[in-house]
Amino acid sequence: FNSPEGNRGKVKRPFELVASSVRALGAETQGGLPLLRAVAQMGEPLYLCQPPTGYSDVAEAWVSTGALVNRLNFGLALAGNRLAGTRVNLTSLVAADTQTSEEWVQGLSAVILQGALTTQTLETLRKQIQAPATDESDDQDGTGSIGPAKIAGLLLGSPEFQGH
Repeated sequence: FNSPEGNRGKVKRPFELVASSVRALGAETQGGLPLLRAVAQMGEPLYLCQPPTGYSDVAEAWVSTGALVNRLNFGLALAGNRLAGTRVNLTSLVAADTQTSEEWVQGLSAVILQGALTTQTLETLRKQIQAPATDESDDQDGTGSIGPAKIAGLLLGSPEFQGH
């Protein structure tokens, strides 16, 4: 179970993903409808499983193109404080002198992924940092690169965070 081959070999169910995301970002939440809606949109509406055995525990039930988009959208909404009743303070998660996008990636990945950032994910994040911001919410620091909320959201959508 603890072998390197088995590490992150299982995909988090939607409820586990929402709970671990809120916990990883140290969010303050009322646990209201927006979080329940996010769990349902990812395919695991609470108390609505038809068979008495519960929701599936295998990755195939939770991993599809649409499901991954919903997971990523949830991470971006949570990190961007776009879920009513839930607030995240990203600056409290990193060193006080964190300024550049690269520093945000390093600081947030240490907290969110606890150092489990792979080279492939790091390169993907660096490509996002180097790409021009697509809208004002991306360009939070006025430099034309993505801000901390998008970095945190992308880390929550990373394969390293999705598995357990």
